[in-house]
Amino acid sequence: MKVAAAWHRFWFPPRRAEDLAICRILFAAGMFVVGVSRPIHEWGEVPAFYHRPAFFLRRLGVPILDTGLLQGMEFVWLAAMVTLAFGW
Repeated sequence: MKVAAAWHRFWFPPRRAEDLAICRILFAAGMFVVGVSRPIHEWGEVPAFYHRPAFFLRRLGVPILDTGLLQGMEFVWLAAMVTLAFGW
């Protein structure tokens, strides 16, 4: 039992809740900035010629998504980062 107690004391010491909130806000803000600066929906406009090297994706059944679906996924991702920053 001493090993488990030591493990718990080392990895989960009592801390202030503000520390976790600051880390969460910084992480979410950073991911939001990355998501805004590198939009993924532009990958839907890549010509079909460039999809040929992705033969292994077709073999695995992974579809190549269109721009509209990628925009929706991007919106959900950015909304999730905003709600994460606010703690919702």
